[in-house]
This record gives sequence, C-alpha cells and structure tokens, in this order.
Amino acid sequence: KCDRAALTSQQPRREVTVAPFYIDALEVTNREMITLLNSVRAQLYVAPDDDDHSLRFVRYNSGLGHDGELLLDLFPAKSGISYSAEKTYPEETYAPREGRERWPVTQVSWFAAELYCGTVGKRLPTDVEWEAAARGKSSRPFPWGHDPVKCGQVMIPDDGMVPMTPACGFRKSLPQNVGEAPQDVTQSGIHDLGGNVTEWTASAFGDGSIAPGVTNLEVARVVRGGSYFRSVMARTSARMRQLPNSLAPNGGFRCASSIDSHDPNGGTP
Repeated sequence: KCDRAALTSQQPRREVTVAPFYIDALEVTNREMITLLNSVRAQLYVAPDDDDHSLRFVRYNSGLGHDGELLLDLFPAKSGISYSAEKTYPEETYAPREGRERWPVTQVSWFAAELYCGTVGKRLPTDVEWEAAARGKSSRPFPWGHDPVKCGQVMIPDDGMVPMTPACGFRKSLPQNVGEAPQDVTQSGIHDLGGNVTEWTASAFGDGSIAPGVTNLEVARVVRGGSYFRSVMARTSARMRQLPNSLAPNGGFRCASSIDSHDPNGGTP
C-alpha cells in the first residue's frame, strides 16, 4: 500500500540548521480554542451552511482585512465546539461539546491557527522545527523512536501504510484527548506528533518562497503528522500540502516560540 505521492513529498533529503526553539508538548484543544473565540467574538460571525442553514462557518467580520478567510467549521459530527447566537455578553457564545473539551481542535484553518498562536504570544512552528522536534538528533523514523507502532498505542489507523504490531484492525472515527496515546511521545515529552490529528505549520509548501502578488489565500502550507484518519503521515519525514482555508476533520495544530521570546505556558525546547 505504498502511497507514492505522500512519499515523494519527503524528498529530497537535506541537512538544515535549526535555531533553538520551544514547541508545545500538546496539541491545542477545543477548550483552549473556545477561550480565544469568546475573547475575540466581536470580530467574528458564524455563517450558515448553504444546505441546512445551520450556523456553521466562523469568519471575520467584513472590513477587518481578512476577506475570504475561513476560521473554523463547527459541523457537529466532527467539531468539539458549539455556537449559540442567543447568548449575549458576558455569556460564552462558544462552548465545548460534552466530552470533547480535551480533544484537539479540528476543522480549523491555517488562519485560525495563526490567530490563536499569535494571541497567546506564540506562533506556528516552521516545517523544519516540527521535523526537528519529531526526528530528534538521532533521526528517529517515528517521533517515539525506531520501534514499530504498537496496536492502539498511537492514534493512527491500522490501514497497512504503517505496519502495526500486532495487526489488529485498529480504527477510530474521531480523535481522542491530547496526550493520552501511550507510545506517541518523544524523549523530550512531546505528545501526539505521530497521530491524533495532522498539524499546520507556518511554512509555505515547496521551497518556502511566496511569489510576488500571491495572497495568503493562495499559498499552500505544509501539514505534518499522522492522524486517526490516515497513518502514512506518522513518519517524521512525512509532509503534505493544504490550502490555508482547508477545514479538515482530522486537522489541528500546536504552537511554538523562539527560544528568546516569552513562553508563559512552558513549551518544550
């Protein structure tokens, strides 16, 4: 079951120097994203679904310089966040769905990830920072090391793309609480780089350059990490591209910061 398109995106192999940085030990959760949404809700509105007209897509208000940018999809089958148009200040307009507070936030765009990390005084990790955290100095093939995936101990499916020992048909239709996959943790204590949800990075896909005149809406970004939906991205060398308005049900993010910047929440260097 070789996925040649996914494997080709890992090439060519090259050496890079990465300046010291912090990266959060955990993916950003629904509860954390809700705190942000409620704090900036005056800048936002929720647009209805074209089919059933339910309030679903979080966007910026017009006139703020973010025309065309999506932030989140609140489709209830996958999202852990609900919205109530009837609530007024100081009540929380956004709230967690029961049992999903500590799930990684999903159906979230690159723009929302940038907004969140910037608001808490951090930023998205670059492509090479993410890989440095996952591979380590020993060039691990998986974030936890060289051992094969143990059945059910990394939040990826047993789909044949990454061998699982023993083969057990493990599959989930939704993510799980962050930090609870027992095998999926690096020697530095960083959780869920191999599974749970894929993660946005700050980097443009390709050589990282952005052509003059191209808007952020048109720049595909590097996405890293495996997810409950697909295992092939669990390899530390794996990457793929997503347009920044993509709202994947298996896609989330974590934050990073430079080593000389203030890191109030104690990221892992």
